[in-house]
Amino acid sequence: MNVTYREVRMRITKWIKEEPDFFNLIYLGKSPPSITLDEFIEIKDRIQSNPLELKKHILSDIKDKRELRNEDTLSTATFYRRANQVELSLFTNKFWTDEEKSNFMRDPPLVNAINQGNWDIAKQ
Repeated sequence: MNVTYREVRMRITKWIKEEPDFFNLIYLGKSPPSITLDEFIEIKDRIQSNPLELKKHILSDIKDKRELRNEDTLSTATFYRRANQVELSLFTNKFWTDEEKSNFMRDPPLVNAINQGNWDIAKQ
């Protein structure tokens, strides 16, 4: 879209002041996101292309790039939260068919056994 954070903030501020429909708007995006779209895409691409790559290597590369651009460092917690979201979205739905998911969810003892870490019951 090529819209800067400042432009979005200015436009929303104007709408809140001038448009009756926006008077009660509570804008939650008052600070820019700590991770950029490019970084998110890089995380997704690298995890998708090599699921066994250590996440700390990806984080290290992103931190190095930020350092070169004189930007604030990326929080480790933020990075791992995004990386885990990417992993879940990429790999959880690919292993189960819809029928397998519904059969699994219809078997409460199996679900409970797995949730409790009792793999001996789950294997039966």
